[in-house]
Amino acid sequence: MQDPEDNDIIAAKVRQQARAVALRFMSQTARSCRQVITRLENEGFPAEIVESVISEFQSNGAINDNELARRWVVDRAARKQYGTRRLLRELRAHGVSREVAGDALTQLNPETEVQHAQTAVLRRWSEQSLRELSPSERQRELNRCAAFLMRRGYSHEVIRQVLNALT
Repeated sequence: MQDPEDNDIIAAKVRQQARAVALRFMSQTARSCRQVITRLENEGFPAEIVESVISEFQSNGAINDNELARRWVVDRAARKQYGTRRLLRELRAHGVSREVAGDALTQLNPETEVQHAQTAVLRRWSEQSLRELSPSERQRELNRCAAFLMRRGYSHEVIRQVLNALT
């Protein structure tokens, strides 16, 4: 029969190992709570240890899904010119809840989203080259622009505004 003190020591060592794995995982890039939980579970740590480590990291701010989502939205919208639909998909894929992702997306200004979409289009197509095309070629290129923006996660309304600005 094992001494309860030995069980406590073993549990503390396992918890320390779980903390080390989580810290190493989070040091590579910002991670969501779900990503860290999945990593610890995949490493074989018991559920109560995972819960304890996650709770500790949330209380000290090392894991903060709200901040992760907010930074993700600001960075990806500006740097990659992604629309709200794509950003929502990416956040959900990273394990951020729909509610937290939705809150983060509310900080995007609709006018800024249109500007980002226009920037993305103008990186691939010049306004002048679109104007110089024949009507049928121009329509084909505008359809390609629309498909491009849809893949980047822009709404139909934003796409409409961008295409209207190009015509």
